[in-house]
Amino acid sequence: MQTAPTKEDEYAKKQKKLKKRQKTQNKNRISNKIRNTSNSSSSNSSNSNSNTSNSSNNSSKQQQQQQQQQQQQQQQQHQQQQQKQQQQQQQQQQQQQQQQHKQHQHKQQKQQQQQQQQQQQQQHQQQQQQQHQQQQQQQQQQQQQQQQQQQQQQQQQTTTIFE
Repeated sequence: MQTAPTKEDEYAKKQKKLKKRQKTQNKNRISNKIRNTSNSSSSNSSNSNSNTSNSSNNSSKQQQQQQQQQQQQQQQQHQQQQQKQQQQQQQQQQQQQQQQHKQHQHKQQKQQQQQQQQQQQQQHQQQQQQQHQQQQQQQQQQQQQQQQQQQQQQQQQTTTIFE
C-alpha cells in the first residue's frame, strides 16, 4: 500500500527541483563568463560577446526573479495552509469549550432539579409533621372533652347524693 504524498512532501520536492535549477543556471553562467573572457581577445568579437553576455545575464536575472517569485508563492501557500490548520484547531477548541459549557449547564440543571426534589421532600415532611400535630391536638381535645364529661358525671353523682 502506497500512502498518498502529503503537502509537505510535495513542497520539499519542489524546493529540491528549484535548487537543481539554480545549480545548473549557475554552471551555465560560469561557462558563459569563461567564453566571454576567451572571446574578448578580438575587439570586434568582444562587442558582440558583450551584447550576448548582457542578454544572457538579463535572461538569467529574469529566471532568478521567476524562481524567487515561485518560491515566495510556495511559501505563501505553505503559510496559508498553516493558518488554515490553526483556524481549524481554534474552531475545534471553541467547539470543545461550547460542549463543556453545555455539559456544565446540564449539570447545573440536574443539581437544581435535585435541590427542588429535596425542597419538595422537606415540604412533604413538614406537611406530615403538621398533620401529626393536628392529630395530637385533636386527641388532646378529645381527652379534654372526656375529662369534661367525667367532671359532669361526677357533678351529677354528687347531686343525686344530696337529694
